[in-house]
Amino acid sequence: MSQKCYIGLDQGSTGTKVSLVSTEGEILFEDYLAVQTTWVNEDCVEQDPEALFSSLEELGNRAHIFALKEKLQVRRIGIALQRSGVCSWDRETGEIRAPLWSWRDQRERPRVNALEQYREMIMKNTGLPLDPGYAAPKIAAQQALFIDDRVLTGTLDSYVSYRLGGGFVTDDTMAARTLLYDLHVQAFGERLVDIFDVKLKRLPKIEPSIGGNFGALAGVPVTASLGDQQSALLAAGMDDGLPLLNLGTIASFCCATGDAPNILDGYSSSVLYSKKREERREYRFLLESTTRCCGKTFDEIVRLLGKSNLTPIEIDVHCEEILPEHESLPVLYTTLGNAGSPFWETLQEGVASETPPEGSRERAFLLLENLGFLIADNIIALRNAEVFSGSEVMISGGYSLSSALLGCIGAVTDLKVSRSDNRNLTVAGAARAAMMSDGVEWQPEIEATSIEDGFFQDRVLGNRFGVWKTLQKAAHARESANFVKVSW
Repeated sequence: MSQKCYIGLDQGSTGTKVSLVSTEGEILFEDYLAVQTTWVNEDCVEQDPEALFSSLEELGNRAHIFALKEKLQVRRIGIALQRSGVCSWDRETGEIRAPLWSWRDQRERPRVNALEQYREMIMKNTGLPLDPGYAAPKIAAQQALFIDDRVLTGTLDSYVSYRLGGGFVTDDTMAARTLLYDLHVQAFGERLVDIFDVKLKRLPKIEPSIGGNFGALAGVPVTASLGDQQSALLAAGMDDGLPLLNLGTIASFCCATGDAPNILDGYSSSVLYSKKREERREYRFLLESTTRCCGKTFDEIVRLLGKSNLTPIEIDVHCEEILPEHESLPVLYTTLGNAGSPFWETLQEGVASETPPEGSRERAFLLLENLGFLIADNIIALRNAEVFSGSEVMISGGYSLSSALLGCIGAVTDLKVSRSDNRNLTVAGAARAAMMSDGVEWQPEIEATSIEDGFFQDRVLGNRFGVWKTLQKAAHARESANFVKVSW
C-alpha cells in the first residue's frame, strides 16, 4: 500500500509555499514562489488575485507530481491564506473586475471613520476593533462598484475556492475577520451587514474550516481552508492555550481561548478554526495582538544602513557594533506601516524625549528596539488580562532570526523565549488541517532553540522601556509638551 500524505499550501503577502507532509509530520517535498504587491499610493495596496491563485495552483501541481513519482497517495489538501483582502470577479467567466485590496489597504478609512458611533457595538459582536484593514469596508466599496449580482465580491479564499470548483464559499476563520461575522452566533450578522451597507445575499456561504468543501486541485479534494495566523498556531500544536508569536510582515501574538471567544478591547478575537463533526460544527477561538510595522521596520533598517538584502542576523551585528557609544533615549515610532494593537491609531511622526542622533546605525538600533517594545507591550497586556499564563513564548516566522529582537522581547516581558526551528509553521498548519479533515490527529512536536536576552539585556532592564511607555502615553494623549517629534 502506498504511503499516505497531505499537501499544505500557504498563500501570503510576499510569497506562496507548499509542503508535502506524511502522516507522521515528515516533510517530503517543499517549494516556494514569490508574489508581487503594488503600492498604488500610501493607502492603496493591491495584488493580482489571478497571480496569487496561479502560484497556489503551480505549487500544488508540483507537489502532486512529486508524490506520483514517489508513488505516494495524496489524500487531502489544506490551504492557509492571507486575511482580510477583498477582490471582485465575474461569476460566469472568472474575469477579475477589481484587484485584491490587501489587508494593508487603508483607502476606506473615511467610510470607517463615519461609523465611529458603532465602534463599541462592533467590538462586542465581532470581537474586532473598527479598522479599515478588515474586509467589511472593502466589500461594501466593491459591491457598490459592481451592483450586478453577476459580479462576486469576497475575500481571497472565496476567489480561490471559486477557481478550484468549490463555489462561492469562505470559512469561519476568514468570515470572522470581516467585521460582518457575529462571534456569538457564528454567522454573518444582519445588523452588522446593515451598518456597513453590505448586501447579505451577495456574501459567500460559510463552510467549516476543517472538513469543508473548497474544491479540488490536481484531482485531490481541498478539505481545509483557514487564515494564515490561525494555521501557524495549529502547526505549533498550541491550540490548547499556549501562546505563539509569529514574526512576518506583521507580528502576530496569538493565544487559543478554547470553545468560547474572549473579547478584549483593543485586541482581535476570532475563530481559530471550525471543524465538521457529523451534522454539527465544532468551534475553537483565539485572541490576537497585531503589530503591523514588523516587516516595514526591518525594511527601513536596511535602508538606513545603506545595504541591500541584509538578513535579520546581519542587522543584529550592525546594531551590536554601536552599543558602546549609544546613549540616546528610546523612540516611539509607529509610522512604518498601519496601526495595530491596542490603539489602532497611526502616529504620523515618531516621538522621543530628546532629539535622536543623526547616525544611521544609531537610528537602526532605535527602530529595532522600538519594534521589540511594541510587541512586548502587547504581550504584557494580554498576560495581565490573564489571556495566557506560563513563563515561555514560542516564536516563529522569518524575522525570528533576529536574536536581538527576541532578546529584547524576552527581557521586557520576563518570559523565556524559544525560536521554532521550523520557520514555516503556516504551511505546516495547512497540512495538519488537511489531516484533521481526514480523521488523522497528528500532534506536532516542534523543536525550538532557547534565546538568551543577548546584548539588549543591560539596556532594556534599566529604565528604557519605562521611558518608552511614558512616550506612548503622552503621544496618544496628544500631550506634545512631553516629547519632541521625529521624522526620518
